[in-house]
Amino acid sequence: MKFFSMLIISLCLIPVACGNKKPAYSDIQTDKDGRAVNQNSNQEAAATSDQATERQQPAPAPAAQPAPFKVPEFFDINTGQIKDIPSYPRSTRVSVQYGPLQGTQSAMIILQTGDPVEKIAEFYDRAIKTNGWKVVSDQRDRDIMKIELQKGDRGEGLVRVIKDERTGLVNIGLSRIEKPAQPAQ
Repeated sequence: MKFFSMLIISLCLIPVACGNKKPAYSDIQTDKDGRAVNQNSNQEAAATSDQATERQQPAPAPAAQPAPFKVPEFFDINTGQIKDIPSYPRSTRVSVQYGPLQGTQSAMIILQTGDPVEKIAEFYDRAIKTNGWKVVSDQRDRDIMKIELQKGDRGEGLVRVIKDERTGLVNIGLSRIEKPAQPAQ
């Protein structure tokens, strides 16, 4: 029994002898710095704070602002079309994207129609000649057409026509880029 009472007394004295207990979760104040709230780490917090102050470096200079967005000259913002690669007249516009892409002005339009590939090919053969394009590559099959175009040193275009066998619809992809001018050497 004497042993038992000594054990109870020693257990009661341990918190007093070892210092204050760490706070319970309900005691932690979340609106203050956690190191200051923890009573056992006040000295560590001061030492850490001094070391952090020594390591602080000046803030980096603000990053340069990007150039303002500019609509490509070959894109008509009012109609949503590429000026020198017209949209097929009996088609529905599915997607339009334009703007700079890695320093190059670009535009891409996706169209859909139920017309046959041959009829679409006739339209683009006329449109390419009318708009001053040079044909770089011309690949055609029964349900596929791909024409790569060039205009001057910087302009490139692409007309891609593919019939979707599942839906019977024909997808028309029109792409146009204008490379940046090369600096004079």
